Amino acid sequence: MNSNKLKQLILDTLKSDNRLWNKNKTELNQTLLLDLIEKIDEKIINLLLQEKDLREKFFVKINIDTTIQSVKNLKCFSWFFLLHQ
Repeated sequence: MNSNKLKQLILDTLKSDNRLWNKNKTELNQTLLLDLIEKIDEKIINLLLQEKDLREKFFVKINIDTTIQSVKNLKCFSWFFLLHQ
C-alpha cells in the first residue's frame, strides 16, 4: 500500500473518534492523536486494530498465553535472584 492510501485509511479510520477532529471533521488534531497514542489510548488502539492493513502495518501479533507465562517467569526469576543474593 502506498503512503497516500495508507494515510487516507488512517484518516478514515480515525474519523469515528470525535475527540480528534474539529466540528466539521476537516482538521485532525495531530498533537492530540500523538498524545493519545503515547498514552496507549484504548479507543485509538481499538480503531487501528479493526483495520487489517493498519493492524499488519503497526502492530505485532503476540500469543497472550506466552506473554503471561513470560511475565510469570520473570517474576519467578526476580524472586529467585532476591532470595539467592
